[in-house]
This record gives sequence, C-alpha cells and structure tokens, in this order.
Amino acid sequence: MEGAPPIIPGCCCGLESWREWLEVSSGGKAPWTGHDPSPLIEREEDIIRIWSDGGLGGADACHSIEFTLDQFIDALNCVQSDLKDFLEALEHWLATNDCSDFKYSWNCSTLRFRSAAILKTQSRTLPMLTDSIFTHPA
Repeated sequence: MEGAPPIIPGCCCGLESWREWLEVSSGGKAPWTGHDPSPLIEREEDIIRIWSDGGLGGADACHSIEFTLDQFIDALNCVQSDLKDFLEALEHWLATNDCSDFKYSWNCSTLRFRSAAILKTQSRTLPMLTDSIFTHPA
C-alpha cells in the first residue's frame, strides 16, 4: 500500500508457498510468514489485515496494512500474473542462452510450485521456482 511502511516476510518464507495466501481469502488459515519478524495475518469479515510482526506471539511497535477482500484477491491475481510472466521470461532466456541440456516444463495456468532451488549450468547460476521444473538428463 502506497505510503505505508514496508512489511517484510521473515526468513523461511518464500514464493513457493504463495498459493497458501488463497486460503486467507476464503476464511482459511494464514500462511507461514517466517520468523524474526513473523508477520501476522488477520481476517475480520471483508478486511484482511497484515501486521509487521506478532505471528509467533506478542510483538511491540507493530504496524499493519489493510486490504478489502476484493483488493486482496486482486493482489493475489497480480502475484499469479507476475509469476507467469517470470516463467515465460525464464523460458525465453533458457531458449536463447544455450541451456538445451536442461529439460523444463511447467503449467502456467496452475502455477504450482513446491520448492525453491538454484541450478548451476556452466558459469551461470539460474535462480528459479520448481515443481520438478528442471531436470538434468543423466
């Protein structure tokens, strides 16, 4: 939200679990947001409030941002679109940078990711999200 202080995820919170945020919009449990800090997500009727800390207990001097449910769902749709755009750009980069020794596949319509990984090919390091996206031939 413009003008609001940033709320950052704690360590151990990554993009691979972005779909867990969908549960918040349907009244389910909040996703893991990491620790140190541990942001807290609350839903009260049609308001989603994200606190800068407090997910693992009391926290002093926290600040929050609020979304209407519609704003929250729109933001999740933007996340899905951004991840799809990233995967398409990554696919293009792989195709144009002699990475033919890596086999890759994903379904951009569902964007199901399970783990984060870094693959090294020659002298390049490729950061990526995986759902068995890349496999190196034996």
